Amino acid sequence: NFTKDWQPMQWNLAILSQYLSGQNASVKVGAPYSGDLVPKESDCTLEQWDLGELCTFIKSYSNGKQFYYAGYAHIMTFNTINKTFLSFDWSWAGLSSTDANKSTLWIGSKGSFTPCHKDSYGCNLHAQIIGRKEWLLWPPNCDLGATRVPYEESSTFTNVDVLQEPWIDMAVRIVVQPGQVLFIPKHWWHLAGIKKLLLASTHGLRWSAMLLTG
Repeated sequence: NFTKDWQPMQWNLAILSQYLSGQNASVKVGAPYSGDLVPKESDCTLEQWDLGELCTFIKSYSNGKQFYYAGYAHIMTFNTINKTFLSFDWSWAGLSSTDANKSTLWIGSKGSFTPCHKDSYGCNLHAQIIGRKEWLLWPPNCDLGATRVPYEESSTFTNVDVLQEPWIDMAVRIVVQPGQVLFIPKHWWHLAGIKKLLLASTHGLRWSAMLLTG
């Protein structure tokens, strides 16, 4: 019930399309995550989209041969801010800042994914707003290898196929539903795939909220 009073919990893609019109972002496009195979980041491409147009597109998108995924959309960098964006209240988690200035939005079609990695600093709170997202998590003491390729300033990726034994047997599997919040502890490995159209929000230290669809 932490998010039950959030205005964003009343969002749908039509509303979000209006709020995000004119906000540009990089969108990852590639073959969808199936739960059995994680596509390589090198097989994905980046496209520039208007986020309002992206919401309109994925609302009716049913092809399924590709996913479209906009992540790390930092709310306070948007050109215009609707007041509903300021209603991500994380004070229940003991955070001193309760507004959206450290929150990010994640928007994607079914099959979108984040490859297995661990964050270099902080932890995450993930709030699901629309759709369902499946998470696989491993504690820091699991040896999943480590690589900085592809390079990302705040992430270390695995260099093993975590969907195969013995690693898949070590994973904690969680499906996050709308209105639920997932806490990802510091330095825990995690892989996330969208089961159904997503919209979510994240807040940080690295805290985040998410909108996913699919």
